[in-house]
Amino acid sequence: FMTTRDPSHQFSPDLCSRVTFSNFTVTKASLEAQCLSRVLRAKRPDVDEKRKTLLKLQGEYQARLRELEDSLLNALSVAKGNILDDDNVMIKLETLKKEATQVQKEVQRTDEIMKEVEEISNVYKKFSKACSNIYFGMQALPDVHFLYRFSLNFFNDIVSHVLSNVKEDSVEALLEALFATSYRRVSQGLLVRDQLVFALFLARVRMNLSGDDDDVQEKLRDVLEKESLEDVRSFVNKVFGDSFLDQNSVMNLSTFVSEISNSRSPLLLCSTKGFDASSYVTRLATEMKARLTSVSMGSAEGYTMADKSIDKAVNSGNWVMLRNVHLCPSWLRKLEKRLYTM
Repeated sequence: FMTTRDPSHQFSPDLCSRVTFSNFTVTKASLEAQCLSRVLRAKRPDVDEKRKTLLKLQGEYQARLRELEDSLLNALSVAKGNILDDDNVMIKLETLKKEATQVQKEVQRTDEIMKEVEEISNVYKKFSKACSNIYFGMQALPDVHFLYRFSLNFFNDIVSHVLSNVKEDSVEALLEALFATSYRRVSQGLLVRDQLVFALFLARVRMNLSGDDDDVQEKLRDVLEKESLEDVRSFVNKVFGDSFLDQNSVMNLSTFVSEISNSRSPLLLCSTKGFDASSYVTRLATEMKARLTSVSMGSAEGYTMADKSIDKAVNSGNWVMLRNVHLCPSWLRKLEKRLYTM
């Protein structure tokens, strides 16, 4: 078998006709369903448990109905002569009929209860829809800059943070935290000039949740036609509040490392020409009393030292800083594969 993590790859019709494809790509609908299940599990565990139980029962009842249908067909197929004269067949048909009627009643009962559960679940659908829209908006950011790539795990961490830190069950409170956390974490990886672009996208998603899409598009066109960054900022502040865009006015690497990063998520620091961002890492390692190994890439000796340092850090928990990684793109692809096996 062969695998690819590129969801945009196109396969020829000839190949498609000769192999079996299993597509595990996340879709808007599937992500929305996952987020709905997560928010119910966090905020309404009673509803989530009842929902899962009912789904299981519905599946079992439907399977039992199919079994009864098969038994009926089998009884009819083995009957000899006139079916009405065969007492064994008639008794079995009557038994199957009674059991099928009882199972059908149970199916109808679970359907009615499921409607009540769905009514409660629908309250949180606005949140799950926002999650799905935000994630797929993040997936379009590479069109703005090739480095703007955010994984599903990164977004799942955002959702987990919101669900664990918002103590209220209010959907509006969850939405407020979701948009604020999404902007704060994503914008830290964007150039200053592109942060407002992402904020404007979030404003559109937020307005679409409670308004007509055509009206939202018209309001956005009005803002963009003014061709003023201040008008865009005012529009975003009107949607989210005056403090929304000021969340990352000062870059705090310490907060980012302690709250967002983990041992399986390497950080990529990019800086303008002539500025060395590694001093931030060195200073932070000193503050956090972390053992740091710095390796300059671009030579065979650097590759060897980097491999050894990473192997050692995996066991000891040390930090490894790779400098000038733009000089070794092919080696970085190998590093990516290694990270998946650690």
